[in-house]
Amino acid sequence: NLFIETFTTQWLELDRLEGIEPTATPTPRYDDAVKENSLREVFAFFATLLREDLPATNLLDSDFVVINSLMAQYYGIDGVQGDAFRKVSLPDDSVRGGLLGQSAILTLTGTGQRTSPVERGAYVLRKLLHRPPPPAPANVPMLDEESIGTRSIREMLSIHMASAQCNSCHRRINPLGFGLENFDPVGRWRTSVPSTDGSLQFDIDPSGVMPDGKREFADLHGMKRHLASERDALLAGLTEAMMTYALGRTIGFSDQEVVDHIVHETAQEDYRLKTLVNKIVQSQPFLSK
Repeated sequence: NLFIETFTTQWLELDRLEGIEPTATPTPRYDDAVKENSLREVFAFFATLLREDLPATNLLDSDFVVINSLMAQYYGIDGVQGDAFRKVSLPDDSVRGGLLGQSAILTLTGTGQRTSPVERGAYVLRKLLHRPPPPAPANVPMLDEESIGTRSIREMLSIHMASAQCNSCHRRINPLGFGLENFDPVGRWRTSVPSTDGSLQFDIDPSGVMPDGKREFADLHGMKRHLASERDALLAGLTEAMMTYALGRTIGFSDQEVVDHIVHETAQEDYRLKTLVNKIVQSQPFLSK
């Protein structure tokens, strides 16, 4: 479906995946076939939400994945045969539900060689919480890449955050990225990270606090529970992204009343994705474009 592929690519910045070279990643299992099928997984997941008229809140967390046998093997999920993507139920303790359990999303928010809690955290703020962080100041030094493998990424970023000009934004961004740190650079699950020379293992600490500075979480499951309560923010961001796509222009101040109305009406109907699409194509800005 052309709409699904072009919209999700635009909204989720899926073209960033093209910049990842499988042979440069630290995971031997990640190859061109996994890279291609991980992209197909995002399309198939979104298509399932639309076709079955499921709530958009499944983007935050879901009790199912939409995968084929290749992605099932990659994720360690048994009982899936064939190349066709299909809906597969997940156990309660699975880490794979929603966009944040998908390899493509977890890979495009890193460098391929390592994870980037900052990129992942900023991505969650932009795409799921509708709170894009401001651009980094021009004079902020980059992380010392050579030193990253000698200590944990969390320790490196805490040093980076010591600067007052960094701290105000990074205290909202980084914890969301740390909550995803159990996923390696290409979305495989791990509990520790080896040092560059392989002599040390840094245990992963996925705990953190939500951007409001109040709600703490111990791990990915806790973070997702908090994200699930942000469904109105998700819906607002998704509505603006979809209207931008549908209208072929940036959403302006004059569109805000329509956006708010669509968000309210869709929320009243259980946040269903097909409902959102229908309300956008029936809106005055779309009909008069």
